[in-house]
Amino acid sequence: MSGAHFKAVRALPEEAETFASIHAASWKAAYRDIFPPAYLAGFTPQKRAEVFRRHFGQGQEESYLFYTGEKAEGIAILGPSWELDYPEEVGEICAFYFLPEAWGTGAAQKGLDFSLAYFVEKGYAGAVLWVLEENRRARRFYEKGGFSFDGTRREFRLERPYAEMRYFQKIAENE
Repeated sequence: MSGAHFKAVRALPEEAETFASIHAASWKAAYRDIFPPAYLAGFTPQKRAEVFRRHFGQGQEESYLFYTGEKAEGIAILGPSWELDYPEEVGEICAFYFLPEAWGTGAAQKGLDFSLAYFVEKGYAGAVLWVLEENRRARRFYEKGGFSFDGTRREFRLERPYAEMRYFQKIAENE
């Protein structure tokens, strides 16, 4: 990233294609050795754009594009947590992805810093996120960023069982 200007911009429905292309490219790179190839092949920017267009501006989540210089390289969907065993003052990083070429450049850390500052600004005292257990790169990134596994797992199936791990970080003192 070497000095490139970083900025976060609230994503609008007309930016669904940009948002979706980052999401699909990141997903395919991050999960290429984890999820079945046929499943990843169907995870296209066009299909993701349809989903994002429908959901932008709906509900309480806010979607952001992260830019380094003039190029959008990352995305985040931030909002309240729906986890029943956490208090209302906890937000959730619902999605957080960066293009593979941005991995290791510091851009994702700036995006995570923005996300945590967003939660503080909204009055949240903590943040949760779910990460695929087999995605060791993402787990290391979140742990380096101050998150830790809270002991909760959930499973889903795609040809075989997969586990997600819930991570938590306290970000502010309750008033």
